[in-house]
Amino acid sequence: MQFGFPGEVRLKRLLWLCSALIGVAVVAWPTRADPQPAPSRVEQEIEAVLSGLPSAGLPPPGGHASQERGQPAGWDLAGLMQHARVPGLSISVIHGFQIRWTRAYGVADVVNQTAVTPRTLFQAASISKPVMAIAVGRLAEQGQMDLDGAIRWPLRSWLVPSSDLGSQASVTPRMLLSHTSGLTDGFGFPGYAPTEPLPSAVQILQGVPPSKTAAVAFENPPMTRAQYSGGGSLIMQVLLEDRSGEPFGELMQREVLGPLQMQQSLYQQPLPQRLWSIAASGHDARGQRLPGFWRIYPELAAAGLWTTSHDLATMVVALQNANRGRRGGPLSQAVVRDLFRPVGLGSFGTGFNVFRQGEGWYFAHQGANAGYRSFLMAHQTQGYGLVVMTNGDGGDALIEAICRRVQEVYGWDVAQINGEFRFAVPRGVGCLPDFGS
Repeated sequence: MQFGFPGEVRLKRLLWLCSALIGVAVVAWPTRADPQPAPSRVEQEIEAVLSGLPSAGLPPPGGHASQERGQPAGWDLAGLMQHARVPGLSISVIHGFQIRWTRAYGVADVVNQTAVTPRTLFQAASISKPVMAIAVGRLAEQGQMDLDGAIRWPLRSWLVPSSDLGSQASVTPRMLLSHTSGLTDGFGFPGYAPTEPLPSAVQILQGVPPSKTAAVAFENPPMTRAQYSGGGSLIMQVLLEDRSGEPFGELMQREVLGPLQMQQSLYQQPLPQRLWSIAASGHDARGQRLPGFWRIYPELAAAGLWTTSHDLATMVVALQNANRGRRGGPLSQAVVRDLFRPVGLGSFGTGFNVFRQGEGWYFAHQGANAGYRSFLMAHQTQGYGLVVMTNGDGGDALIEAICRRVQEVYGWDVAQINGEFRFAVPRGVGCLPDFGS
């Protein structure tokens, strides 16, 4: 027990209170000499990616570029977005078999100026196709689908058209997913305005109103030519619904979106109104919003996925971990290696584009719906990759610039060309495919 005079006790309490208040003031009001916290390692990486974007075919700001060695001159992100007339985008970078960072920039809609966030939904467009292929791979592993069996027999809702070629009975799901089935319908679908009647999947395959596209037809013998086909994915959509007896969107939720924890993603067209507030509107090449906010794509398996860059990156990490034999996830190593395996013709495996670039083997896919451009690319074994989603028709130049810079900052092996054996000149730094003239 301590003893003291009352005045002494009061004085000590007063001194203690003053010192406490001074301490609070010092903490709350730092002087100009106080050092600012250093940016984190991740923030430094983000700055390195976005502050020196290559022009990717666009003229550099000011009409010319000068650069220090190792510091590429070019655009900052805001300038490149403005020049490409892309209002908003979302980026996810994968490094070390995990999502390193996700960032969103710009606006989801140029009219109402809603900001893009990591939770903003974009149309994935043709990236819908390889996500669907994952479901097919899982069903094949469960014995519910034969990747190399003829599609003619399981199909009930649509008959494979007869052909003078006489070999369409041998078309398989793997051929449809790798664009080697003999279909020649081309790259994509036009989409429908919100006020237009929507055809069923079978009506689209048959080419009857209200479908806007011609009937799907096999014009080449299977496995004689690789030609990209959205119709092949639509056939797979009908086949999956016939086999499972459930709507395609529900099947995808059960087999892929749920197990892979793609919590924001859905195969649903039109988009439910309850989600409009978190969806990015599509914008044309002039940067103007599409009438009705976006077009509707009833071709769900080919173009109907709404998702985020983070959800797609989550899927990429799951594929990479399964491919290296990491157990406990929803995907097996056997399924993923089968998806990545080239089929012997063209540049696709069973769903993904698979290719060698530099000394690395990659899987990728591009997406292009009206008003949206998207892209994912990832290393099959090294645990790095990226996803970029944009809400503008001018997004390709933006995607290419961001992807190249990510490759440089994170040291992807796309530029390593010292392999001992090589039968073709490898492509170096770069991302989007070259479709030729």
